[in-house]
Amino acid sequence: MPIDRRSVQREQTELLLRAFEGEVQTDPPNWPEVPKSEEPGLPPRAVFRRGRLVVRDRYLNLVIRSLAARFESDLAAFEIIRPNLFAGVSQITLPEKIDTLEALAEVEAQVGTDVASVDHLLSITPPVGSGSRCPATEPDYVPEHSRPWPPQASGSPDGAGVLVGVIDTGLFANAGADHDWLVGVTGETEPEDDGAGVIPVYTGHGTFIAGVVRCIAPRADVHVLRTFQLAGGAFETEIAMRIVELLRHGVDIISLSAGTYAYGNSGMLALRHVVETILPRHKGVVLVVSAGNDSVRDPFLPAAMANTVAVGALSNRGDDRAWFSNHGGWVDVYAPGEDLVNAFAHGCYRYEESPRKGETQEFSGMARWSGTSFSAPLVAGLIAARMSATGENGVTAAQRLVEFGQTQAIPGVGAVLRPGDALAGA
Repeated sequence: MPIDRRSVQREQTELLLRAFEGEVQTDPPNWPEVPKSEEPGLPPRAVFRRGRLVVRDRYLNLVIRSLAARFESDLAAFEIIRPNLFAGVSQITLPEKIDTLEALAEVEAQVGTDVASVDHLLSITPPVGSGSRCPATEPDYVPEHSRPWPPQASGSPDGAGVLVGVIDTGLFANAGADHDWLVGVTGETEPEDDGAGVIPVYTGHGTFIAGVVRCIAPRADVHVLRTFQLAGGAFETEIAMRIVELLRHGVDIISLSAGTYAYGNSGMLALRHVVETILPRHKGVVLVVSAGNDSVRDPFLPAAMANTVAVGALSNRGDDRAWFSNHGGWVDVYAPGEDLVNAFAHGCYRYEESPRKGETQEFSGMARWSGTSFSAPLVAGLIAARMSATGENGVTAAQRLVEFGQTQAIPGVGAVLRPGDALAGA
């Protein structure tokens, strides 16, 4: 059954906004009633935290003084919130009477661009911009005893001695007991159901991703952080701190299957600071990010930032770009991302998106799923497997793999990697 992409985009946006009601605002501000768009019904261009700005530390006092003067507010009405894991950028809370976007426009006019930004809401199913989804579809049923695809690799290279950190929805407590390829994976736990046997939307995303990594690199150490707890969303500043947390934990590879499109001239200051300034201080650590699923060329962040490996998706045939995958010169490599099979929850799932909206499906621990969400951990697994065999660090192993991917590039798509390519060209 064909997918009505516009309906799905609206449904995902509405779900996310309901979950974060009161905490976020959108541009245009009155979406969906009168969207600021040539085509009625398009999702908002941006979703971000209400009443907050991210500001470079060296401009904090200047920004606050400028806003206080423009909006006739007391200096004490602006609270500074400093991240507890890194320095360089902070947040300021705005007095209730000041609109977030009006405040940002004032800062850019009086102080300059690249000084402040909104605190973007990123999601594993981001609706902003064109309605991107990192899982491009909702999960599909496969029988209980199905084996994963790609299958679990055997022999060398196997990822032994390499630590992969995953920022996602969490890990099922019984993942290792239920699935032999997940034995030894650690992480912050996510419940499989709501206590009544119903699987909440986006549940299992992190466990599925950990399973993909482990199938490609069976002996890699994998640790999953539970970050996207509410409707698959989390704020940019929270994700930035999770990246730093994993860096301090000593990871070799970070896999992140989430993102959005930046609002305004300054983009994502918090994530840019971490990815472009802090990450390079941890020599050899590589950040692998999904490219998004709008089938557009627009830079999807943080995948399109410097110091990342941006991964798009191949179709299930492996000879073309998947119908949903973002693309463009900023995408580094493409890997299988359509109809992957791996670990999922037990229970009853109610579909929230067209064309199956309202239908229910009983799952028994496995699922078939599509999206650049799953291409990224596949590449993270290839990097881990290569590292264990060559002794290269994550950055070097990633560079060598992308270089090999270019030797088997698909015209009109780009560099390509597939399971089994870990040592190709070594």
